[in-house]
Amino acid sequence: LHVDGGHQFAVALGDLENCWRLGHGVCSDGSARSLVVLDDTDITGVAAAWSDFVAAGRAVERSLPYALGRYQHAVGELLPPAWGGGGSSCAACGTHGAPFACGGCRDVRYCCDAHGREHWPLHRTVCLARRPPPLRFPSLAELPSPCPSLRSGSGGELLACRDLAVGEELFSEAPLAWQPEASSRLTLCAACGNRATSATPSAAVVAHEQCQGCGQVVFCSSCRGTKCKMCPELKISRGRVGGGTLLALDLVRRRHARELPEASFPPPVAAGGAG
Repeated sequence: LHVDGGHQFAVALGDLENCWRLGHGVCSDGSARSLVVLDDTDITGVAAAWSDFVAAGRAVERSLPYALGRYQHAVGELLPPAWGGGGSSCAACGTHGAPFACGGCRDVRYCCDAHGREHWPLHRTVCLARRPPPLRFPSLAELPSPCPSLRSGSGGELLACRDLAVGEELFSEAPLAWQPEASSRLTLCAACGNRATSATPSAAVVAHEQCQGCGQVVFCSSCRGTKCKMCPELKISRGRVGGGTLLALDLVRRRHARELPEASFPPPVAAGGAG
């Protein structure tokens, strides 16, 4: 991909970001490479745009294969974003499947600690601006009532706004997350919770697709190919980790990834502190 610098920082950076979006899909499997050439890097604004682009982990600088004329140019290998199964590419060397993320912005990846330190003098110029906003935990007073018949009390309790009938269903909510108990992992689909047609674990494995990574959970025919979210923990512990522990890990990960609404985790209330 060849980019004309445009003589302005915003124009050059916008063009580079567009090239990154176009090019990274080509090498998302790690088997192909996309290169970008930026013209006129002897211009201050264009050079600054290239520095920010490289510092943000969008590309790794490469040497020019041959002379490109009397003006200065920059050449870089575009780095794909993170995708399921192996992370993105190292911002320092371009190695595919870099497992380590920047501790600040969590947006740039590295293949080893040494490359993270090597890239830091450049990355530090954009790291703070790319950090996600801090997690916010709303107060109980900010939480909406789940239904018109109830209101939230100051201590987190639900108070009725009218007389309620015995056995009356007030509201129903889907769980934020769930995990099967260890005894049910080979009989319940880890994605949707559907039970196997047979109650015996051996037949359940045949009826379901077993996770090839950990071998501890199964997926039904409708969920075949689904990524096992708890594969590392189940593989390391050989299935001996409890369902409650996996549930807590799943919630924490999704919360830090901003996949859950803010109201999912109100602050705890001390026992006896509510009126």
